[in-house]
Amino acid sequence: MFVFEKQAREAIRGLYGARSVEVVGRRGIGCTTFAKRIVEWLESAGYAVFTVFGTESARQIDLYGFTSSGVADSLHGAHLGVPGAVDSLARHLIESDRRVIVLDDLENIDESTLAVARICAERTHTPTLFTRTPQTSGSAAMAYSAIDAERIELLPLAFGSIVELVHAVLGAPADMEVSARVYAESGGLTRFACALIEGARSNGNIVYRDGAWRMNSGDLWSPGIRRAVERTLWSLSHAEYEALYLLSLLGRITADELQSFVSPQLAESLESSGFITVLSGPTEAAEASSYPPVVGDYFRQLPAGTLGLRLAREARDAGQLRAPALVAASRSAPNSNTLLEDALRPYDDAIARRLHDRSQAEASDAARAWCESPCAETANRYVVALREEPAAGSTLRSALFKTHVGSDAPAAEAFAVLTHQFLWVILGGRSDFGEVGRRIDRFITLFPGWRAQAESLAIALEVSVDRTGTADERLTRLADQHPETGVVQLVRAFLLVLSGRPRAALDVLDAGEDTAATLMREFRVLTRAVALVATGDAEGSLVYSLAHYREARRSLNRTELNLLGYVACAALLQAGRWDEAAELAARIVGLGRPGFLARPAHAALLRMMSFLAAFSGNGAIAQATLLELREYADIDFPLPGMQPAWTDAISAFREAGSSKAADLLQVAATREHQMGRVASSAALAIAAAVLSPTHSRVDVLSRITANSPEQLHAQFARLARACIERPEDLEALAGAYQQDGDEYLAARLLRACEAGSISAPEARMFAAAAASIEASDGRLRGEATAPPVVRPAGSLTDREREVSLLADSMSNADIASELGVSRRTVENHISRALKKAGLRSRRDLAGFVRDRLH
Repeated sequence: MFVFEKQAREAIRGLYGARSVEVVGRRGIGCTTFAKRIVEWLESAGYAVFTVFGTESARQIDLYGFTSSGVADSLHGAHLGVPGAVDSLARHLIESDRRVIVLDDLENIDESTLAVARICAERTHTPTLFTRTPQTSGSAAMAYSAIDAERIELLPLAFGSIVELVHAVLGAPADMEVSARVYAESGGLTRFACALIEGARSNGNIVYRDGAWRMNSGDLWSPGIRRAVERTLWSLSHAEYEALYLLSLLGRITADELQSFVSPQLAESLESSGFITVLSGPTEAAEASSYPPVVGDYFRQLPAGTLGLRLAREARDAGQLRAPALVAASRSAPNSNTLLEDALRPYDDAIARRLHDRSQAEASDAARAWCESPCAETANRYVVALREEPAAGSTLRSALFKTHVGSDAPAAEAFAVLTHQFLWVILGGRSDFGEVGRRIDRFITLFPGWRAQAESLAIALEVSVDRTGTADERLTRLADQHPETGVVQLVRAFLLVLSGRPRAALDVLDAGEDTAATLMREFRVLTRAVALVATGDAEGSLVYSLAHYREARRSLNRTELNLLGYVACAALLQAGRWDEAAELAARIVGLGRPGFLARPAHAALLRMMSFLAAFSGNGAIAQATLLELREYADIDFPLPGMQPAWTDAISAFREAGSSKAADLLQVAATREHQMGRVASSAALAIAAAVLSPTHSRVDVLSRITANSPEQLHAQFARLARACIERPEDLEALAGAYQQDGDEYLAARLLRACEAGSISAPEARMFAAAAASIEASDGRLRGEATAPPVVRPAGSLTDREREVSLLADSMSNADIASELGVSRRTVENHISRALKKAGLRSRRDLAGFVRDRLH
């Protein structure tokens, strides 16, 4: 698999236009492979190509690159030095009207050859493609990097590209955990990624089981990776090599400590080469470490020679001298664009590795303390460590339910244990429902001063399994009787969000004191962020969620990264920023599987990835995410995107088309609505209506919005009904459309109807309505990457509907005979009908038209 296809085509277009191209990339990213692919394409197109590949061991030999290029053998005059080589190469180049010079790795090509190539390029007007690292040195190489050329930067692979690469190398889908490990270790560099994949397969670190490649050991290290790292390190000076070795042994250090161990010049050189990453935050100490993570693994596994022993001693001494250091950061009012740019910056792979290393160390220490004394304090510490671990289910349950909490325990610690037990049940541990109810009663007996907090958990526990209409009244009474606690307000606000009252939820959060922050801070932040999305305030939700996401990233809080990333992606989808949503979701999923608290959010992120991949035609990512979602089949949480029906609908869309997917979403929306889950039912119903707007789907959506206390999405329901029944009403509805969080989908639905209209007047109605909504929301003015939306069946002509109704039971020849037309005419009708409806199968098309007609 060639991972830089898009960039290569961009380079080819430049060279075809007689423009020089500069390709910049770190060592190990694939610049040489890129150059070879360009040469292959050029030669297959009939170009004469003069190619030189840099060689570190020969860069001091004059004209070595020229004489070893393969062209020099046929030239005369090379022995005359640079002037003779210039004359000979120039004569060779002008023999062809189509010619290009390709120079790979400027730093490792001797200066004489670079001089010859540049003079010839200028004399013969020959475009040049040259590759270099960001820290190019040497006078001749620097001179080349200063010429006027189109610049193409090869960046480390994003997580989605790693998923595709893993699939391509292994020839079959892989468990998402395999891709996450490759991403975390490789730094997105193709050389390391390929070495990790191939080495893990040959070494038995991964095995093919149950239709996919899965982890078979704790890591991916193999002898092949050592060779890949050494190939990348050979360009370092002795001082750089030694400094990188020391940093790898030190692990994570502050930026101040980095300057005390490594000179500023060495640190800057290693950072520009991509061997050091510095992660900083607005209030905490900046931290530096060797990079990519696989490089640190390489040094830590080297045999302990003289250099290693000396550096290990320095690292041990440094560990005793550590002191916290703060790095000042400029503060400015954040906005969604600057925060999103920060969230999408590189080095998530380094964060993934740090998350893995830290959680293992903390869990080990906490386990030891809890085993020695299983009390509330040690249990809380143990649970906090375990809840970050993806495979700690049974161990976590033991810590939660084998801990004895007596009246002598601190009340706050005891309530924290109870809160985790409550969360364990509502997030999947249903078999312990009765046990948690009994523990709530016992807690109230032991700690009567915390009765309000415990009763609020009991109410939420009831609502999680049954629709309870009096929940808000009971919680309001508790809050009035006990205004000193924020727990009751938090539970009430969360239930208000689920019941379709996000504005009321925000009022409760604003009024309540934040005394619950230390106990349920993650869910307080999550509740506010989700409420902001639900009210249609995408910008406010993005700013709030991404600001907290930045802090969670800095503090390596995997749970909050997933929870806040889920909200940010939902806000981006709401605003029609599909590409950014896909990239952010992929980055979070690439951090690896989370612990139990974040499983619902992680499953929703996987569904977002799968949804976007399915609609964009990226089969490898769609297949990998759907495979991973099997691990989350038990997740059914009442927030949008957290129901299994979404997974089923995505699979149905890939296999059978839009109508079947919409059927599944419609059924799920009805079920959620019956349980009083307005937020999740509305999301399901809107998706079903957009995919396939029929009377039955709009009816379901109308029932849900009619029962919404705050009338959320009622405008969308009226607009969808007008699309299929009364297009003449669209202008008035669109003109009065208020911000509700569904403007983007409303505009896309109208544009789709415009494209499928059967008459010019009707098309103008849809276009005018869409333009009115787009004009009211600046987010919609640019083109966003959105999935296709199914058109109403009314956009089909009478003949197309007639043919479509027969398409699932008769062949084209039989239909032609039945209707007295040619077979070719039938094919054209079916093709146009499928395109207008946005469907893929004849069966889906026939069912869709029947449903619309009924």
